[in-house]
Amino acid sequence: MTPILFPHSATTFTTNGTGRLVDAISCVVTEERNGIYELEMRYPVTGKWFTELLQMGIIVVIHDDNHDLQPFDIYKISAPLDGIVTVYAHHISYRLNNVMVRPFTATSARDAMEQLRSHAFNTMRFTYSTDKTVGSPYELSSPRNARSVLLGEENSLLDVYGKSDFKFDLFHVYMLQNRGTATGVTVRYGKNMTGLVRERDVSGTFSAVCPYWTDGEESVYLPEIIVRPTVPISPMVPVTMDFSDQFEEKPTEQQLREKAQAWLDTNQPWLGTDTITIDFTALWQTPEYKDYAAIQRVGLCDTVSVYYTDMGIISEDAKIVRVVFDVLTERYNELTLGTIVKKFVAITGSGSLDVNISAIANRVAAQIGTGALTSSDDGAGNVTLKKIGISATSSGNNVTITG
Repeated sequence: MTPILFPHSATTFTTNGTGRLVDAISCVVTEERNGIYELEMRYPVTGKWFTELLQMGIIVVIHDDNHDLQPFDIYKISAPLDGIVTVYAHHISYRLNNVMVRPFTATSARDAMEQLRSHAFNTMRFTYSTDKTVGSPYELSSPRNARSVLLGEENSLLDVYGKSDFKFDLFHVYMLQNRGTATGVTVRYGKNMTGLVRERDVSGTFSAVCPYWTDGEESVYLPEIIVRPTVPISPMVPVTMDFSDQFEEKPTEQQLREKAQAWLDTNQPWLGTDTITIDFTALWQTPEYKDYAAIQRVGLCDTVSVYYTDMGIISEDAKIVRVVFDVLTERYNELTLGTIVKKFVAITGSGSLDVNISAIANRVAAQIGTGALTSSDDGAGNVTLKKIGISATSSGNNVTITG
């Protein structure tokens, strides 16, 4: 698709705007689950619309394989290098940083989204909805910008109600239980994957809390001190947690106990992160698979299965948490997967990836022949295998495969 330039004041994007940026050299959109949503474009200073670009307007592009148009506010243009500038723009939803919200209280996730709308000082056309039915109370005790209320690290709707996928569509904000779907798509080395990097991190995880409440004068804590989830996790690693903002008045010990246990069951802080970044050839973007496009199309927050069985790496339920989309070629450049459900390995950070390092040499040798295979072991659990056209490196909990 050719990016389209609009003035900063535009609110509808159904025309050619100021003009189509046919001279764009490259244009990619990066979107992360509940994170960044940005565009980067390279454009020549000799291009037809270069002067208009300097007015810091809006660039409208498709951002995924669904081909729906989304607007991006230009916020920075680099100095020219060899006659080419880099234009940076973030999704129009970043304007939520300028929407101020008055303090309010709510009784549920749905009520919180409605209260956010009604307590916004300057709505800037934004609307909000959710399919979450969580009934926990929410309190915004001081004015904050709307994006922080939605996605901030502390006392945001994402923090309080958890397990949400936000979707930003033009001026509408969705807080969804699940933004994507279980696609049934399989990503397999040698079929539609050419490289893989996997990282598992269990640092900072815990499996119990020492909850307390205080208003500065009185305090409430539990006689047993520690609360564990409904199904206890071992080993028990507790942290102190302040639940003062979860109650409008002093809670009973039982109320505090139930709140802490519900928080643990919902957030599952004993699960570390498990991220897979793959070089991906999308099946629906290749001619030989055109008849299967309907079942092979995937996008942000969808789940897929990943197989690299020759190297001992399998993930059967991985969520797409980051996409890099090439606007000009209308193809994904990169997909990053984060596992939704995974077995507890080690809460202390000493757990290892489910890759049998000692078996790698034998498996790869059987696949590609031993004659051209070289390997090295540094004695510290790091094995490197090399052959013309393929290399695999394991270091601790990371495995990198290229070929």
